[in-house]
Amino acid sequence: MTEIEQILTELAQQIRLNNLRHLNQSIDDFNNLLSRDPELALKNLSMLSKEDQQTPPAVIEKMIDVANWRLPDDTLDTTKIYLDPCCGSGGILAYLHKHYNIPKENLYGIDIKQENVALCNKLGFNVVKGDALKQETYAKVKDLINQIKGEPMIINRVLMNP
Repeated sequence: MTEIEQILTELAQQIRLNNLRHLNQSIDDFNNLLSRDPELALKNLSMLSKEDQQTPPAVIEKMIDVANWRLPDDTLDTTKIYLDPCCGSGGILAYLHKHYNIPKENLYGIDIKQENVALCNKLGFNVVKGDALKQETYAKVKDLINQIKGEPMIINRVLMNP
């Protein structure tokens, strides 16, 4: 390796390290905000991923209404498995967890970007990397559900940004 290649390699490592520190700080900031003010955290979820289009809570509520998932007491069934096949940074998953008390072990996602998968996993959501248009991705989700739940279960609810 030439001296220039070594310098460039070291510089690239430093940039990756700085980016990782920034991501970890952003996640810590978001978790603190989430514990203090979940509504504001959901509105500001885009601070973690500049490219994502967040699904507004009103749209999530409308999708739940259209799907007719509400129980008589206006809650959702917390025993069902929910999947967001294009979850981005996890806005819908976070909303279902915070507003309907869906346990994280019943919330799953798929995203094609490794950064989003890592972020969602760090936030405690069960997200796999893959293409939502490919069958093998759903096999990975089913394996993850089996691993977490200890038994094969079906995905009961699919919710994604329209």
